[in-house]
Amino acid sequence: MNTLEITGPSDGRSLVFVHGAGANLGMWHPQVERLSDQFRCIAIDLPGHGVARASRFTLEAGVEAVRRAIDEHAGGAATVVGLSLGAYVGIATAAAHPERVSALVSSGAGVEFQGLTAWVNRFQGLLMPLAGPLLNRMAAKSLARIAPPGTEEALEKRGNLSLRGAGQALRDLAGRDFRALLVQYPGPVLALMGVRDKHNVAALPTMIEGMANVEVEIIQDGGHSCSLSQPDAFSDAIRRFVGQRN
Repeated sequence: MNTLEITGPSDGRSLVFVHGAGANLGMWHPQVERLSDQFRCIAIDLPGHGVARASRFTLEAGVEAVRRAIDEHAGGAATVVGLSLGAYVGIATAAAHPERVSALVSSGAGVEFQGLTAWVNRFQGLLMPLAGPLLNRMAAKSLARIAPPGTEEALEKRGNLSLRGAGQALRDLAGRDFRALLVQYPGPVLALMGVRDKHNVAALPTMIEGMANVEVEIIQDGGHSCSLSQPDAFSDAIRRFVGQRN
């Protein structure tokens, strides 16, 4: 099975969707459903996740997966849309390949993984695969509460959740300086947050301090996974942001 799925008009502006830790490209089902009328939607499975779960996640491998999708399927430039882990991968891609990232939508990525947070990440990353069955049940219940119709089936089609991949991601991101990466990117950025994603919302001002190229939009009634709990607001924000770049 291919590590990406493409939906929408071949001549539409390209959006590359990058999922969160432990998930797969199926989590973007609500956005693809809402945006593929206008945009060429390219959703990818990161290494260690989905049908690519046999490979190991590293930030560098994630960046390479996004770069390859842009070069091979988006004509060399695209708007990158990432949630949580996917947002950090998007930031790193924009820093490494600014000419390929025409714009960046970063959701749920305000916290920096340094100091004590880095050690907590490493510890959680080690425990996560060991607590697989319990965490899978908890995640499934949370998903069922907020996911729009069709999302659970889309995730299941790609192998459902990967706690091994999530653990690898938590350990690999620990100690990285994402603000230093973000400030390298000169293009337009939309920081799209759910109002209940309190840790990331609180940390965001420090992450983007002094950056004139960053817009902030807070989605009401949304949490960390606001793309799922508020799919219309999330998708509309992307449509407006990309539409401004005509």
